[in-house]
Amino acid sequence: MRNLIEIWMVALYAGLASLGAIAFSEDAARASIPPDLGRYAQYEDFELSPGFKPDPRLGTGTSGGTEESGDCGEIDSTPDHLLTLTRDFDFLRISVEAPGDITLLVEKPNGERVCSDDTNGVLPEVSGSYPAGRYKIWVGDWGNSYEYRICLSQDSSKQCFD
Repeated sequence: MRNLIEIWMVALYAGLASLGAIAFSEDAARASIPPDLGRYAQYEDFELSPGFKPDPRLGTGTSGGTEESGDCGEIDSTPDHLLTLTRDFDFLRISVEAPGDITLLVEKPNGERVCSDDTNGVLPEVSGSYPAGRYKIWVGDWGNSYEYRICLSQDSSKQCFD
């Protein structure tokens, strides 16, 4: 037996009242909701497949937030970026550049979190093989916010930022 959802509406217009109703099945409602409804990030989202062009892919944002992440500094309560990999990557580099000391926190599709701090001087980087899925990315700091650039590249032979 299907569940039926009814929504009753009352409209007042020019002193006249009208009553109407719509009904739809729960299955139809669920099918019509986009799968990404409710997901969001502070800044750019990235969707990549191996061989993506242009390489590197760049984004921007402001580091930090009000949440204490532990060993990855202060971050926002919502991710700064969402990264969707449509297929497995043998190699992908996520680098961040800013004028000060920042961190990079990446949450894998399985919920495991990886923190990078001071990989390239005071700048963070996470690189290696990545399975397909959705990744949450935060750029944190130690109390001083900075404008940053984030770089995603599958070219293991060069750095994103010189």
